[in-house]
Parts: sequence; structure tokens; C-alpha cells
Amino acid sequence: MIVLQQALVSANTQLKEMAETDELTGLANRRPFTERLETVLQADIPAGLFMLDVDYFKSYNDTYGHLEGDVVLKRVADALAQCDILPHNALLARIGGEEFALVVELVSPAQLTAIATQLCYLVEQLSIPHQASPLAVVTISIGSVFLPLDKVSGLKMPDVLRRADVCLYRAKDKGRNRVEVEVI
Repeated sequence: MIVLQQALVSANTQLKEMAETDELTGLANRRPFTERLETVLQADIPAGLFMLDVDYFKSYNDTYGHLEGDVVLKRVADALAQCDILPHNALLARIGGEEFALVVELVSPAQLTAIATQLCYLVEQLSIPHQASPLAVVTISIGSVFLPLDKVSGLKMPDVLRRADVCLYRAKDKGRNRVEVEVI
């Protein structure tokens, strides 16, 4: 009976991990990301939300193929996850396609900008060739919102995500491989 119970506990642990992990990159997936963001919004702590997107990824796949695109996503995810500037409590997730998200607690707007700038630099420095990109290498664009302590509790997740997305598309409109930060 004890052996069966241990096997069941082990199987449940594996299922939970599979349900919360992006299979390709090994990062968290959308489920733990949304749970963490909701927790931050309810906890009334200053935080930052980043939306990160690989620039010209469709053209990368069209040029090099989807298997090479997967390799790029893995390399970018590894670089982002290993960034020394990320606080220990940061949650990095792949939330779909070539889009990543990052939730960081207890940060200032200056720290938010420094983290985002460093992440862009790290990906560019991977020097992954990309013929269809103006810089000839894979880059990312980042939209970020700072959630100040006095406003966190009144914010709703869809609104915060929308504002971060607007910042991301502003970064793309201004030339990509850049950061746009908004203080809510």
C-alpha cells in the first residue's frame, strides 16, 4: 500500500510539472505565469511585468525552417533564464510562440529598465545569424510596465497585460531590439 501511495504521489508531481512547464524551453508556461501575476496584483507589492518577443521570428522560420526556429527559442530561453541580473524571485515563462513573459517583484522603475536593457543585450550578443533582420542577428523587443505599490491592488490582469503588450508593440514600432517601459 505504501509503495502504491508513493507511486501515486510521484505520478502527481510529474503531472503537475508537465502541466506547468513549456516542453520546448523548459521554462514555466502560461499557467504559472498568470498565477504569479494574479498573486502579485493581490499582494500589493511593487512589481514589474515584461512582455518579450523575438524580433522577425516568422521570417526566421521562413528562412531557416521551424526546427532551427525551435533551436533559437531554446537558446533565447536559456540566455534569459541564466541572466545574472534577474532577481531570485523572478518568474520567466514562455507564453506562446516566440513570446515570453517575466514577472519581477520588489523592483523600481530604474531596475525594470536595467533588467530589460540587459536582456535585450544578452540576446543580441548570442550572435545567432538572421538574414531577414536589419541587424543580421536574432534580437528581442521588450514592453514592460511598472506596478507601483499604491496602484497594484486596483489593477486587473487583463488591463496590465494589455498595457505591457502596448509597450511591446511600441518597442517594435520604434525599430525593435529595444525596450519600452511604462509606469502605471
